[in-house]
Amino acid sequence: TISTCDFARYRASDDLCQGSVEALLSRCTQMLDAQGQAIALDAAQIKQEVEIMAGQGLRVLAFAQKAAVAHQHAIDHEDIATDLVFLGLQGMIDPPRPERSRRFTPVSQRASKSR
Repeated sequence: TISTCDFARYRASDDLCQGSVEALLSRCTQMLDAQGQAIALDAAQIKQEVEIMAGQGLRVLAFAQKAAVAHQHAIDHEDIATDLVFLGLQGMIDPPRPERSRRFTPVSQRASKSR
């Protein structure tokens, strides 16, 4: 499934957040339905979608938002700790970095080097 996010519909005062699914999902109380209306969060449905995406080898990020208070000029971690609205997921190909893959040598190669 491919979805798009129309960021023009969000006010400049809305706090848009991205991060790991686990970190953001625990802060959300609502999600958007297909018509863009806020409904009760269905964490099981989201986790099922994450499993499907991860099973395809994708790194999955979550996106959420919270309407900022009108007089607020800066945000703090406490401001986005609760009551976020889950917006969606992004799956991306994230191949291992070359320096990391060199640290992990297949077992068959390690065994032959130790002999």
